[in-house]
Order: sequence, then structure tokens, then C-alpha cells
Amino acid sequence: MLISVSMNRSLPVSLQSRIAIEHHAVLKECHTAALLPTLFADSTHQAWSCSYGVDYAELNCVLKVCSVEDVHNSPFWQAMQSLFAFDFVANLGRYDAVYQIVKGATPLKTPRLIAAGSGNGVRQSGFLLTEFVNGRAIESSKVNADHVEQLAHHLAALHQQTQSFFGPLYAPQLSIDLWGGALSETLAVLGKAQNIDPVILDKVLTQVASIRVEAFHPIMPDLRWDQFLVTDSGELSLIDLDALVWGPRELELVLIEYLLDQSQLDVFKTIYTQSHAMPDLESVRDVYRLLLFVMNVLGESDLEKWMGHSVSF
Repeated sequence: MLISVSMNRSLPVSLQSRIAIEHHAVLKECHTAALLPTLFADSTHQAWSCSYGVDYAELNCVLKVCSVEDVHNSPFWQAMQSLFAFDFVANLGRYDAVYQIVKGATPLKTPRLIAAGSGNGVRQSGFLLTEFVNGRAIESSKVNADHVEQLAHHLAALHQQTQSFFGPLYAPQLSIDLWGGALSETLAVLGKAQNIDPVILDKVLTQVASIRVEAFHPIMPDLRWDQFLVTDSGELSLIDLDALVWGPRELELVLIEYLLDQSQLDVFKTIYTQSHAMPDLESVRDVYRLLLFVMNVLGESDLEKWMGHSVSF
């Protein structure tokens, strides 16, 4: 379903006005834009289907434009800024490095990045222009063992990459000894802002001091099935690379416990442990669960239910 369509040989004026003027020349070949529906209430982006290029060499593309205000007000991006020093809007122009790193590591197909530009103010946004990838959205209820195997191979491949600094995938600059302090500050600030029960918050904060990180890996703190497409033949493509960071793989594995049921987790573990030993999540699970909750990663509002989720790894 398309919400609106512009048949002009240029982007709609309302869209152009949101993008920093220095990027207009790059996007002059974009035309015939159609606004795609927003799939989630917490989305901070608009996505447009468009054509790029001239008649004899046109590409079907997707133009993603973030809302500066929505990013600023998003608990997820607030946490990403606090924990990973990740200023998303101001650094979209550096995403060529992100796409190159992921393409070189994952067995999954990823979109080709055509152009990217950073935002430069309160209202002027950055953008990502990628080549269209064929496939359909994956419904959680229709995830099968083959999808889980592909996901496990994908994460196992990314977790083969190591780094002693954490931060955005394009430029990790925070040394490993700063992880505990950044984690505590992020939990404390967002926990209080969201009126997390002080007893729970204090208990979790005391556990941060015991966390030991050996290395950082490319991870997606917002990993969800909606970031993938699947072809008719069952092959997955990763289409959303926005929030990739160098971070502890334990954080991503704690999130996996929420995404998969027990039979799927068994499949995941079988594949993942072919190349990695499963880390002990017991000492970090509550800390990372609370972090994911205040980041509103899966939209859960019941803290007791979230923290009481079954333990699978």
C-alpha cells in the first residue's frame, strides 16, 4: 500500500524542505516518490519508494528520511546517544562505512547504499538512499526454523568481528574500561525519567559493577524481525542497518530470548555454537533486560512481565 505518490521528476517540495539543502544536488535524480506506510508507532523515519537516475539507467530505490524531532524524543535514540555516543542524525553521511562492514561480514543480502547525507540542525534531516531489495515483511507468527538458522548464521558471522572500543559502527571511540560507567549513567538517567521502581533500578545498578566485557562486536540493540525481508524462496535480507554499533554480544543475545520461542532458540543455539561458545548471561541478564526495556526496543510497557520473561540461554 502506498500512501501518496508524486509523479514529478523531482522529490515533493514538502520532502525536500526536510532535507539539508547541501544534499539537494545529490538527490536531484530522485523522482516519482511514493510514501510508504509506517509499520510501527515508534518509527522515527519516513520511507519513500522512488526512482533514481535517468530513463536509460533508473534504479528502484528507497529513500529513508529521519525526523529530527522524533529521534530527539525517542527513548531508544536517547539511550544510543548516552551509551554509545551515537548521534544518529548528525552522522548519517558516514553510513557508507556501516554498509561496507556489514556486507563484508554477513551471509545475508543487504541493500546497496546509493547516497547518504547527515542532518545539520533542529529541523533539517539526514537521509539514506538505498537500492530496492525484493522481498516481503516477515510476520513473527510465520518465522520458521530456516529463518532462525539464517539469523543465527548472520549473528555468528558479525560476532566474529572484534573491537576493543565501543560506539557507532562507523567510528567506535570509547575504550572498554568506560563501558560500566556509560551503562550505569544511561540506566540511571532513563530509569528515573521513566519512573522505574527505585528498588528495581538500584538493584540492577549494583550489578553493573560486576560486568566484565572482553571485546565488542557489531550488534543491533533494536533487533526485530521487521528489519528483515524474506523472498518467496525463503532467503532473508537485512534492510535496516541504522542502529548497528560495536557493543557486547551478550546484549544482543539477551534480546534474542524475547524474539524466539523455545524450539526456535534451540535451533539458534545449535547453529550459533558451531562457531561461538555461548556466554554466561546470568550475571548480565537483568542489567541488559532493564536497558532494553527503557530503550523501548519491543514496545513492552509492563516491567514485571518483561523482567520475568523466561530464561532460555
